[in-house]
Amino acid sequence: MDKKQRIFYLDFIRVIAILLVIFIHVSTIDTTKHIGTTDWQIIKMLNYFAHISVPIFL
Repeated sequence: MDKKQRIFYLDFIRVIAILLVIFIHVSTIDTTKHIGTTDWQIIKMLNYFAHISVPIFL
């Protein structure tokens, strides 16, 4: 039987994507607090960039 070999860099990308999705869900808690502050703007930018993980699963 031919055993499939795992491609480890794809697994690594999946792990990063999972962590980014978790970050998206956790950071939405802070987006409703302190609207307009510098911390809020930084969290919104990081949340925006973390959305790259969503198409990785598709």
